Amino acid sequence: MDKNVAASIAIILLVIAVAAVMYANEAVPANTRATTTPSTTTGAANTPKETTTSTTVERTTSTTETGGNMGASSGNSTGNAVTLTVYKFSITIYHDDGNLTLQIELPNPCYKANLTYQEKEETLILDINSPPPGTVCVQVLHEETLTVNLGEQVPDQVLLVVRLDGRVVGKATVELG
Repeated sequence: MDKNVAASIAIILLVIAVAAVMYANEAVPANTRATTTPSTTTGAANTPKETTTSTTVERTTSTTETGGNMGASSGNSTGNAVTLTVYKFSITIYHDDGNLTLQIELPNPCYKANLTYQEKEETLILDINSPPPGTVCVQVLHEETLTVNLGEQVPDQVLLVVRLDGRVVGKATVELG
């Protein structure tokens, strides 16, 4: 193998490793306090089935006002903002006037996300689908914005369930009130 090719590969791997460490070590913003309790259930042959993370995020101030265009279809959005990490995904949740906007940072643009709200269970389902094997995709973080209507009665808290390729990979309780 040519020395230049080997050096180029080594630099690319180093950049990927640094980016992965930076992405994994994202901190909770200073205006929030998070308590996270992970637990794993096991299936056949002691393989991990599901990791449940109960995250209660409390704002140290009553509200965090956020202005500007959130990328949501409704245009400008202001209201309460909560940022948390569920599984490997950094998620920011805004709510205002019965609408909930979720911004998620995905590993690359080939990942797709969908958000649904189950009003009776007060549960948000975030489905993330990774690209099919063999898909060539630029390796750059991609932010996606999703919005759902919570109905007339906005609950004090919702359960956020994150599924990756149909498998539950994390859960978080999010305080909205």
